[in-house]
Amino acid sequence: MSDISTPLTSVGAVTPDSSPTTVTPGQPIILEICHNGDLILVLDQLGGCYHFIVSMQQLSEASTYFDFTSDHKRCSPSSRKLPQLVLSGSFDPITLAVVLYGLHGRREKIPMNISFSDLVEVAEVVNTFSCAPAMRPWDYIWMEQWRHHAEEAVFEAWLFVAWVFEDNDIFQRLTRKFTRIGVMKDEEFVIDINTPFHKDLPHVLLENMREARSTAMLDVIKEMRDLYDKYEAGICTGKKIPCTCYETETGKCNAITFAGLHAGFKNIEKRGPLALTLCFNAYQAMSLEVLAQNISSIKWTPLADRSYYTCTPIPQLAKAVNGHIENIKPLDLSWDGYNDRTSRRVEVKWHDIFSTEFSY
Repeated sequence: MSDISTPLTSVGAVTPDSSPTTVTPGQPIILEICHNGDLILVLDQLGGCYHFIVSMQQLSEASTYFDFTSDHKRCSPSSRKLPQLVLSGSFDPITLAVVLYGLHGRREKIPMNISFSDLVEVAEVVNTFSCAPAMRPWDYIWMEQWRHHAEEAVFEAWLFVAWVFEDNDIFQRLTRKFTRIGVMKDEEFVIDINTPFHKDLPHVLLENMREARSTAMLDVIKEMRDLYDKYEAGICTGKKIPCTCYETETGKCNAITFAGLHAGFKNIEKRGPLALTLCFNAYQAMSLEVLAQNISSIKWTPLADRSYYTCTPIPQLAKAVNGHIENIKPLDLSWDGYNDRTSRRVEVKWHDIFSTEFSY
């Protein structure tokens, strides 16, 4: 993460009353998050060892992640040193410091502007600690700077950010978008062949997008199959399918349309010499939007002196296909299945301040 107002400094041994001393090689890098802190969070990783002096009360109120009744997570306090809690997992130390400053209300230490990659890193730490509500209003301030990029390429992680900070507007827009453009790769639903979803998104969320995609895809394939079968049956039985072409009575137009559909659908499936399938599995690596574009682009050589657009069924097929895609509904954060965190954001209105009954 980019620089913050006060850099981390390396100091000697720290006790509750001590002050930073001269930098000593091998000593932990220490940051005083809380002036009257009563706990040291220890981040020990390959990049170095970091000690964050924090308040147990502030952390326990902001997040259930910090369970200070679990003695196995803490070192026994001594007469000279503060108790320690060793953090598991890997964190960027500056990102962690910014989140901890936020949980302690140290607004003078928090940057107003951060990059989008930093915002994603903050969301990852906040998700680990399950402390999104305690990060207000910083989450709003940071997200606002990047909101207009939410549906652009390379900002795919916005879905994760929106999920963590419970921004339902962007969450809905992106779940609908990714349902339309997502594909299957090795039985996994991904944004595209080279871009997976953020690793910390809940599995049920990805499954629901996948299921919505599958439902729409089956509807689209049925439209293709029904049209294909209609013309194939017409060829086999000699039944002429009405069109605006003067060749309707001869059946030539039907034959050319069937041949055009067969070649067009086969080209979409990219099966080479293999037979046309029009089955679900043939379209797993293709997004709904790409399939719709491919269908709209199907063309074939018309009868002599007749316009291709006179009697082709492709425009009607494309309209039906786009209708199925447009009917895809966005997912909504209000469903509890998308949020297994114990701490949820509650929107408090001005006149709600004294609505709670207090007990003393």
